[in-house]
Amino acid sequence: MLVHGTWMKNLKSILSEGLRPGGGQNKGRLRHEDSDGGVVHAVRSRSKAAEAHDHGSKYAEAWGRPPEVKLYIDPKRIDPAGLFSSNSRASGDDPDHFLIKGRIPASAIVHVEVNVPAEVPPQLRAGVGNPLNFQSVPVVSLGLPDGCFSGDTGGVPASSRKQEDLVREVGAACRGPGFLQIVDHGIAAAELRECFHQSARFFRCPAPTKAAINQKRSRGARGYFGKAEENLDILGAIEGEATAETTKLQKRTDNKEGLDMGNDLIPIDDESFGAENQLPPESELPGFRRWACRYHNVLVRLARHLLRLMARALGLPADFFDGLTTAPVSTLRLLHYWPISNFQKEIGCGAHTDYGLVTLLLQDDVGGLQVLNKLSGSWIHVPPIEGALVVNLGDMMARWTSSVFQSTIHRVVNTANVDRYSAPLFFNPNIDAKVVPVLKAAVKASAEKSDNRDSDLAASEEEESTCGDILKSFYREAGLL
Repeated sequence: MLVHGTWMKNLKSILSEGLRPGGGQNKGRLRHEDSDGGVVHAVRSRSKAAEAHDHGSKYAEAWGRPPEVKLYIDPKRIDPAGLFSSNSRASGDDPDHFLIKGRIPASAIVHVEVNVPAEVPPQLRAGVGNPLNFQSVPVVSLGLPDGCFSGDTGGVPASSRKQEDLVREVGAACRGPGFLQIVDHGIAAAELRECFHQSARFFRCPAPTKAAINQKRSRGARGYFGKAEENLDILGAIEGEATAETTKLQKRTDNKEGLDMGNDLIPIDDESFGAENQLPPESELPGFRRWACRYHNVLVRLARHLLRLMARALGLPADFFDGLTTAPVSTLRLLHYWPISNFQKEIGCGAHTDYGLVTLLLQDDVGGLQVLNKLSGSWIHVPPIEGALVVNLGDMMARWTSSVFQSTIHRVVNTANVDRYSAPLFFNPNIDAKVVPVLKAAVKASAEKSDNRDSDLAASEEEESTCGDILKSFYREAGLL
């Protein structure tokens, strides 16, 4: 465990954006990005931190005042590729003081402790909450009228909510758990009920009908997949540190079937994600294709509306994502989970993060969706709310924002003895969109508003990848390509 001292005024930005190396005279040293340029070392242990940070210590005296907050950092949660080096020391030959190269993500901060003098009595002490250490998934009302995304009307619908409040709530959920449930989202309850009705119609089709449109019959990521044909439990059980051996032992088979559908109205120039939809013939499932196309486009409109709110929460122009999603790679997926008969070998949907930009999920009232609190290591249920949609962020959003917005591990464990149904829309940017951290200026400007004027999410030097590259890599790993 490492401990880093900082001042209270920096806490908000650090807990949302993580710690970054400073510049100037102290370049390469781990420090908080405040205007006065103070430097605080990362110290090996709690006892050594007391020597360095506590009131009356020699280091605190040398700095003029002790840090107001201690951040406890788990080195195992820092990217091991050269970010932590025991050979770089912040204080002469003292082996307990370290310099850390590169960015420390907020997810590596496992505990926050206020640094108060020993004589302060317990009744006058208070803790500091960490937005990543969540116990529930927030519920946010978008304040939109039912049906505003239906039909052919375009434009941005008017919300009854004060926009500043709405942007703040959405931003807090994206920076913290990376999950939220939205209500008053503009999609009529009848539309959602129809989705469950059409889903049940499809999954009641005879096995030969579904087999005839299996994804394996084409080169595209469109069509049906059966039990164990997509397996997402690639992380194994998340309760402890996963090694190659434990992951092999803990891997479970996904106990689900699904249907992936692209958007018939938005052609994609790609053999996998632009492939023609494989659906049952009209004679066997009348009206299904027409419904899927209509419902898909309703969700696309809502996804674009949410991205505008998220852009504003990042300090970007509201239309920032518009040009990157002119021909989005969106997939409407219908899912059916059977009751689990062997919890040692099966799971509804294995622990994973979503691959893409943003996901909108409709779940029935059976429940089973669980989100991982990375700090505590505990799983948090996302209880179904009638009429609500679950929204979560994918790896592309986390990468685009340098993990300012979180892509969170989640899974489905159907503990009920009944079937479970859900329908996510995976909304992604254009197939050729380059997914690299490009929010440097905007996030810096946002940080300046919170008295963190030196914060700088610099553009990454990693190899550029497109949306298509990323999606195909993960689909192959899951077994669908």
